Amino acid sequence: MLKGDELFINVDEGMMKSKDEQLVEVHRKYIDVQVPLSCLEIMGWQPADTLETEPTTPYDEQTDRAFYKQRTAHYVDVLPGEFTMFFPSDAHAPMVGEGKCKKFIAKLKI
Repeated sequence: MLKGDELFINVDEGMMKSKDEQLVEVHRKYIDVQVPLSCLEIMGWQPADTLETEPTTPYDEQTDRAFYKQRTAHYVDVLPGEFTMFFPSDAHAPMVGEGKCKKFIAKLKI
């Protein structure tokens, strides 16, 4: 944490999943900036208001996220050093691919 609850920065490493396995997430209070550091990462995206299912994990104010079990409408390849920025209006499915991925994640409070 860098500035109270205004800005968080994490470096995470985890196993990636297939498009069918990865859950879609949405946030309400934070902008998500994600930068893969060690791998090609595929990230899914679509407007949050077009999600067709009910959340499998309802929105939790404490963690600022809800999860949905569906595939997103669009996918993009993100190389190490490139970034994506997801706003509360964006549903996204990060960590799609194969193997392990180390990544930088910043959360900026709106």
